[in-house]
Amino acid sequence: MLKLVGKLIRGPTRKLRLSAGIGAVLLTLVTFGEGPAAQVIMPHDQLEALLNQRYGETPVAQGLAQNGWLTEVYASPDGATWTIVVTTPQGLSQIRSAGSHWSDLRPMSDGRTKVAEAVR
Repeated sequence: MLKLVGKLIRGPTRKLRLSAGIGAVLLTLVTFGEGPAAQVIMPHDQLEALLNQRYGETPVAQGLAQNGWLTEVYASPDGATWTIVVTTPQGLSQIRSAGSHWSDLRPMSDGRTKVAEAVR
């Protein structure tokens, strides 16, 4: 990284090169977010099929934001894995977060809380 910065600031157009280099880094950070999970962007139906085939995950919750984006939580039946997906109104989806030990905390009919076996 230091070698790259050194190359950017040498020469007569160093300010322009430095600005372009910083802009490229910022664009990358804004475009891809944090972590490797944020780099997956594809049509919603393809991402849903991938999550189901690879992890056995299906949608367990969803909500619509004011900007029209759909947020969904996918989880495996045993709660071993989960994924949060956001989808644009145009149908492009992006994984925002993923992990393990999903629990459904909504009360069951007898008043107890359902907790996935993976957490116990």
